[in-house]
Amino acid sequence: MKVEKSTFYNIQLSDLQLFLYVAKYKNFTKAGELMYMTQPGVSKRIHHLEKELGLILFYRTKRDVFLTPAGQTLEKCLQNILPELFDGITNAHIVQSGTSGILRIAYLQWGNPGFIPTIKKFTEIYPQFEIEISGKKFKELNDALLTDQADVIISTSYDCNRYKEDFYNLFYANTVPLTVCINKNNRLAQKKSVSILELKDQPVLFLNNTESPGYNTYVKKLFENYGIRPIIGSYADTGLEHIANISLDKGILFVSQYFMNQISNNNFVQIPVKDEYLHIVIVSKKENKSLVLGEFLKYILSTEAKW
Repeated sequence: MKVEKSTFYNIQLSDLQLFLYVAKYKNFTKAGELMYMTQPGVSKRIHHLEKELGLILFYRTKRDVFLTPAGQTLEKCLQNILPELFDGITNAHIVQSGTSGILRIAYLQWGNPGFIPTIKKFTEIYPQFEIEISGKKFKELNDALLTDQADVIISTSYDCNRYKEDFYNLFYANTVPLTVCINKNNRLAQKKSVSILELKDQPVLFLNNTESPGYNTYVKKLFENYGIRPIIGSYADTGLEHIANISLDKGILFVSQYFMNQISNNNFVQIPVKDEYLHIVIVSKKENKSLVLGEFLKYILSTEAKW
């Protein structure tokens, strides 16, 4: 069987993107809308692409278009290559122009900054970008984002209900077990995991509503789901301020494993709560058009980013 010789001199990158849109939507008109082209214009460019490649890419009917086996092979290849190619061109422009900037990241003060390796990798890819990282309380995190003192905040799902997706980018980076911190002498301290019902007679340590109303609502809901009310112990601004209360066996504290596993204390243990999980959430304003932020958001959505 004769193999046609392909030429690439007259192929535009936009032709390849157009091909992927036609393949995805099986419709020239829809693909044209995405590329700001008319239906005849799409048909002309696809015919040109087929001619240049020496391939028949689509079967055509009066209503639809379908990929040929050759078209399916090309689609699979371009789906992997084209996004990386576009990113490479963008990055080359950034390097050539010497574009630089600062990305300000704020994270929960009493948390474990396990995201540091991801940030380090990002700075290796973009050495011209400067990263500023600061730990803050819940309210300070929110205030920093609202007043543009931080481009990105890293928090927990129970404190992110205030951020509406119409105005904020929310990326759920990781799912971690919910745990409870209990004094080592507590009768439940030897268990490998505990249920909410087993904790119904334990005083619960809360956060001040001015700091994190989302936390208190979340914890109360855990108990309400079982038809019971939690016993309220005491309030503080952060979980760290409750360490003494836990050490004196004055209450239990619900935390994510991610945010408390850096704390070393011989007076309490951390036990997973059965069937309960939290999300680590990365939040930024949609109206923030910072180039550095844009590149960072693209990176954390990539398969390379680890949290």
